[in-house]
Amino acid sequence: MLNQSGQTIAELEEYPFETIRHVYCLFVGSFNVRCHECSQYRNTLRALISRQNTHQEEASSSPYTNYRHLSHDYLASEVKHLKVKLKEAETIICQLLKAQEANTITLDSEMNSDFVSIMTDHHHHIINTYSEDSFQHIFWKNQMESIQKDPRALRWHPMMLKWCIYLRHKSPGAYELLRKSKCIQLPSQRTLRSYTHYYNSSSGFSVDLDKQLLQEVNSRCPEPYQRSVLLLGDEMHIREGLVYNKNTGELVGYCEVGDINNHLLKFEKECVEHTNSKELAKTVLVLMVQGLFNNLSFPYASFPTSSITGDQLIPIMYEALMRVEKCDLEVLGITLDGNSVNRRFFNLIGLSTDNIKHYTNNPLSLNQRKLLFFSDTPHLIKTSRNCLSNRNMEFNGKSISWVFVKQLYEMAIQHKGLTTLPKLKYEHIYLTSFSKMRVDLAAQVLSLSVATAMRSNLSEEASETANFIEKLDKFFDIMNVSNYSSCYKELKINKSPYRWDKDFRLKWLQDDFLPWLKKWEDEVKARNDVKGEAKKRLMLSSETMLGLRITAYSFINLIQQLFKTDGVKAFLSQKICQDPLEKFFGRQRQRGSVNENPTVAEFLKNNQALRMVDSIRVETSKGNTRGNDSASITITSGLLPRNRKRPREDSDQELENDVNFSTTNLQGTLEQLMKDKGFVQLTTSAIQKAQDAATKILDWISKTPSRSNLYDAYLKSLFKMWTSVPPANGHIREQVWSRFSYFCSSEEYVQFWKSVHQEAGVTDASPLLSFYTTYNMFTNLWKEAYPVHGVVGISRSTEPLTDDERKAMWYVGGYFIKNLTKKINSKIGSHPKYTHDLLLILESLEETDERVEDDETNDELHIKSKDWFNAINRGGLTRCTNEFYNFMINLEKEIKRMLEELDEFTTEQKIDKNKVITHLKSSKSITSSWEELRSADELMAILLDLLLQEYINFRIFSDTNKIMEQYKLQKKTTLQKKKSLRRNIQN
Repeated sequence: MLNQSGQTIAELEEYPFETIRHVYCLFVGSFNVRCHECSQYRNTLRALISRQNTHQEEASSSPYTNYRHLSHDYLASEVKHLKVKLKEAETIICQLLKAQEANTITLDSEMNSDFVSIMTDHHHHIINTYSEDSFQHIFWKNQMESIQKDPRALRWHPMMLKWCIYLRHKSPGAYELLRKSKCIQLPSQRTLRSYTHYYNSSSGFSVDLDKQLLQEVNSRCPEPYQRSVLLLGDEMHIREGLVYNKNTGELVGYCEVGDINNHLLKFEKECVEHTNSKELAKTVLVLMVQGLFNNLSFPYASFPTSSITGDQLIPIMYEALMRVEKCDLEVLGITLDGNSVNRRFFNLIGLSTDNIKHYTNNPLSLNQRKLLFFSDTPHLIKTSRNCLSNRNMEFNGKSISWVFVKQLYEMAIQHKGLTTLPKLKYEHIYLTSFSKMRVDLAAQVLSLSVATAMRSNLSEEASETANFIEKLDKFFDIMNVSNYSSCYKELKINKSPYRWDKDFRLKWLQDDFLPWLKKWEDEVKARNDVKGEAKKRLMLSSETMLGLRITAYSFINLIQQLFKTDGVKAFLSQKICQDPLEKFFGRQRQRGSVNENPTVAEFLKNNQALRMVDSIRVETSKGNTRGNDSASITITSGLLPRNRKRPREDSDQELENDVNFSTTNLQGTLEQLMKDKGFVQLTTSAIQKAQDAATKILDWISKTPSRSNLYDAYLKSLFKMWTSVPPANGHIREQVWSRFSYFCSSEEYVQFWKSVHQEAGVTDASPLLSFYTTYNMFTNLWKEAYPVHGVVGISRSTEPLTDDERKAMWYVGGYFIKNLTKKINSKIGSHPKYTHDLLLILESLEETDERVEDDETNDELHIKSKDWFNAINRGGLTRCTNEFYNFMINLEKEIKRMLEELDEFTTEQKIDKNKVITHLKSSKSITSSWEELRSADELMAILLDLLLQEYINFRIFSDTNKIMEQYKLQKKTTLQKKKSLRRNIQN
């Protein structure tokens, strides 16, 4: 404790007991006697210490308090407490293991047969108890088959496989423990992997994704009206990381935002930065197909990004629209959150009602139906609550303030008995960065009960705040109809299902809610007593205001459009929210219960498992999204595609997404359509219609080329006019895409293609063909006008290997002999009839103790490097011969030069292994050193192919790790999971 001069006059210390003493106390050693000074400051210091301890307890009382807000002493004590808890838990585990060993009974064959007989006796009873389409029936039937058949002859039901894949996704260790316990029979993880890895996990669009989507649509959408869907889009933060995919030759982890976007970004970098380097992705943009009348929630395409822009969203959304409609679905709208990129996207392609751009015309429909825009309702509720908490808003001369909500909370906690006030808590009032993200807290504050309590218990000054809360509560209820019974349970008529296009809630949105927002905005704009930023803070933020209007206008149009469709009897408005996508992100983070953001490679691998188990997923009890009221599992009996041990013959072709379009005229684009795997390998009515129309139009072009050239010239003239300025920045690209979008949603576009179909004699016009041709002609012409050339001026000189590299090559040479021997023994990548001969050749390349070679070379580096290998070898390393070592040295020299000139050996940003292997085989130094090992024959050619494939993978993996380490060193950061508690204690 200090006096007015800043000098210490009293302090708390142990001497030998805890007490208060003045620094000049004369009775320090006495327990019962205190001097005058000690008595004077004792009570004051005790009060200060008490308040300090109370403050620390309050600060740490909430389990959601961020570690950086806690003191160092509290963190240290918390670590000690957790260590004690950990020891207690370990003790309990040891006791349980001992008890398990003491009480475990080993089943002998007789008891095992008794269990089998019991199951057999009750088999018919259980089969008759559960229906054939129930999971219990399927599970029991598979278990009975597992005890009666050989495991190799067992065929698992598709739903059983999905259930096992889901369990394995939640926790691979728990699944393996359950499988090895033999309590129930489950397929091995290798079997499950053959199903989850049938399709290649790649970013962007692909034919494989279209196939999976079509399979889901055919199983879940038996009625035509059930094919109405929305596209949901959102971004998820990921950990930066780079991984080499040896199956595709791709470095996974860079930004990939679609073919045309990648081309334009590369062109911009060459123009501005004079480089074509790529960025590591920090987020992933995911598009999900959400059914409006069923439980279809299919995570469609994923795009690793760093900072996506509004103009980049346009081609992504247009291509998604085209591919989804190709699967016989009708896309009625797009739901995004309210960030600046999404608002810019709406503004670039949107058409307006009352100056609010909330839709555009869908070019994939004959009647140009509206493609509606929605801003995610839970996000709007959170931003509205945040505006109330941090702004001093006004309307009709009265304040709309957070102060009134605080007053209700203070009144509620002062009541000791029963009260009619709402159950507001500390977390509702005092918001943190975490609590601001919770939808439930925002919805509970902006509720009818809070508005009613304000009117009953507060002054007239709070009436406008109550009105604000009441309107937003009603808006949220209108957009939050999730089932058919909540309107009765909660006695809220606004949560009843929509059953016709003249619902009273639509009239409220049109005649009450939207005019209320407009009147509020006009009143604030008309005020002259407040200017600048203070004027903007008198109402909701412009972003929130725009999102509310866009969603209200689009929702009115959606309901009116839905109930004109045959078969629609009711609609639940919750289907337009992003909750399924947020839950998908949660399941990505929960992979293996790590609760950590994945890398791009991990995210893409998880996608396949999550797509397969969509029908049996179980929602978590906690989270920031609303749970699924339906606890039933959707039973599907369709066979799951599975990878066999041998790769598919067409796997190399299937790695490509689509045909590589390069034509810029009408005829060439239509010919490419007929060869496009997305049209050839799928069978839908939309595709069939497009192929029939393309056939007739191509026949018309061949017969009347002069007429077709006129149409072709018209499109080219438009496209060249739009792209006359080089797309060196985002502003130019925005203008080009805006013109393209306006044309595709115009009457001019409709009449143009109507004329083409009529002249070609096409009676059943195909909007899919029209947009497919327009989009691909435009993008190809744009890329042709502004090509990218890559980095030039790379030296082709090969630097000699360093002393360190020569030493490492002795180790690497022996490693590859050992690795290839193992692979050939396991029949991986080899020919079974040559296995024995290949092993003999590899054995001849190994230097054994009985056959030690003499170094006849005078190369000092050669001798030193081999001496280094002999020095580190403790007997477990494989030594290669001098001839094989020379071959590896020549191979490494050529590989180093190849990595410097990587652009020469890449195809569409993927390393083409066939090109690399062909180039390496053409090298004289490699071929001559290989022939020195043994005369050329078929066996040596097979072994060379295997060796080159393995070495290419090895070197690119190694270089990928070095790139990541350089990136971390440059950014001065680690990409591992952050240990917040440990970091704070160390600081």
